[in-house]
Amino acid sequence: VTAGAGLRGVFVSGDGDNGGAVAPGVQAEARLPGHERLGASVYGYYAPNIVSFGDIDSYRDIGAALSYELIRNAALYVGYRNVKVGVDNGPSVTVDTGFFGGLNLRF
Repeated sequence: VTAGAGLRGVFVSGDGDNGGAVAPGVQAEARLPGHERLGASVYGYYAPNIVSFGDIDSYRDIGAALSYELIRNAALYVGYRNVKVGVDNGPSVTVDTGFFGGLNLRF
């Protein structure tokens, strides 16, 4: 199991609402003993009003993924994520939600 914390910088522009956020977050990944090529990860980033600016008053990004390591520094992954942005004087807007996939290269 590995875990970490970090920051994500976000800028949003559209429909006259422009702004951004600096979102602190965490991520954790676990690999199965004896089957180290298989892994699962989760992450979450959240920026309340205090670290948001412009017309944006909050940001939230949560997700989970499963991965399969092809070689030591390359893995295929599939997952699900949900990203919401709070707009000043308005409701939260879902920016992205659904499944995703890709190739992760580490170097």
